[in-house]
Amino acid sequence: MKRDIRIHSNAYETPLKTAAIVDMTDAVFHAAWASKADDGDVSSFRLDLDRSSGVVTLIRTGSVSSRLIFDTSKETEGTVGTPFGTFDVRIRTDYINMPSLMDNCFTISYTLFTGEQGEGNLFKIELL
Repeated sequence: MKRDIRIHSNAYETPLKTAAIVDMTDAVFHAAWASKADDGDVSSFRLDLDRSSGVVTLIRTGSVSSRLIFDTSKETEGTVGTPFGTFDVRIRTDYINMPSLMDNCFTISYTLFTGEQGEGNLFKIELL
């Protein structure tokens, strides 16, 4: 179903409001959306959550691409491709909150590591 969403993240100076295709059942949560940067570059995103395992996959395509896996039970690995090259990252997921009747937000708290240097982020999709 098509819905408006608002994305909060360190990647955006102000929250991004956009339309998304959202599928939410007892088994899965899927969201797909596009984002246009100031330079005109368009990135497409797809987030998939398997509710039984609690594992989330976030895929980004565009001039910057990534495949990140979030799992609170273990550190995971991902890749980020940029115009300057592709690099591997490690992901430590602190928590994942799933949308419910009581809360219309999907939230991931994580730290992304390139080498020993880590940067934390709180990524939240608010269903409007």
